[in-house]
Amino acid sequence: MKSDVSSLVFVLLFSLNAWLVNGKLDPPTDLSLELKQQNGITYVWANWLPPPLDANAVSMEKQNYELRLKSAREKEWEVNFVGEQTQYKIFQLHPGAKYTVQVRSVIQYGEKSEWSPETYIQLPNGQPPGKPELISCRSPEKETFTCWWKPSSDGGLPTNYTLWYNKEREKSYYECPDYITGGPNSCYFDQKHTSIWTIYNVTIKATNALGSNISIPHYVDVAYIVEPNPPVNLTLDWVDQGYSSYLLLKWAAPPLADVRSGWLTLEYELRIKAEEGPEWENIFVGLGTKYQLFKLNSGVRYVAQVRCRSDRGEWSQWSSESYIQIPKGECMSDPLFMN
Repeated sequence: MKSDVSSLVFVLLFSLNAWLVNGKLDPPTDLSLELKQQNGITYVWANWLPPPLDANAVSMEKQNYELRLKSAREKEWEVNFVGEQTQYKIFQLHPGAKYTVQVRSVIQYGEKSEWSPETYIQLPNGQPPGKPELISCRSPEKETFTCWWKPSSDGGLPTNYTLWYNKEREKSYYECPDYITGGPNSCYFDQKHTSIWTIYNVTIKATNALGSNISIPHYVDVAYIVEPNPPVNLTLDWVDQGYSSYLLLKWAAPPLADVRSGWLTLEYELRIKAEEGPEWENIFVGLGTKYQLFKLNSGVRYVAQVRCRSDRGEWSQWSSESYIQIPKGECMSDPLFMN
């Protein structure tokens, strides 16, 4: 017990001696304020330096700090005990407000320095952005793909959008490799960044000066998002062999689709109607790139289109329309389609 009392007296005398030598406890210096974000929440990062040491002062006291702040429209200061660290995160601030911040030193037995000079920070008006939405991802040939998103509300502030992804069995996240090729609000993955039979976890992050927001994760398997470009060079020719006549339709696979090597297998669908007719007649063709139609109406002008899909993907858009005028005088009946 006597030892504890002696130790306490020694510390008190030591602190008093340091105080008397210094005359007063100096405030911290170089207080700086910076706007930052954490998990989509905006905060002010306050950082300062300890007060300069006096060469004539000898003190074993650890210094703690207090920070106070108030907005221009508030009368009362909000005081926060910081502890020994020389930085502090200030949350729950009002957009558009101007804040005044100060810090001071505190030693164990209650001695406090003056407050540091006032430092100011102006928060921007507005709100954090809303949640963006990833609309779709598409691969035209199972070798590259593009994802598109819908921007969110911007909170009245300039808002930046970034796409982030990782692959299954990987921990690292990567940013979009190309924001240009696919057009506005898109990310293009070239062959170097495209893997087949791998699941991509894709999210969109919207960020402005007051915070950020992240879309619902979107899981992508490139093999299942193949939507080819439309077939090309659709031609319509009337073939009259004397004993029979028919319409021959021919087309070519999309230029980017590697169908020769078998990397991509495409099946086709035709549609045809009289130019003035109300409804299309759809014909599933299969793997071929030509088709014969018999017994069309004499003297009628027809329009046709073709589209394609991979074995696991979506139908392409329809090709450009092609037209043909059926000669008059042909034997007519209800349309009969034959390959």
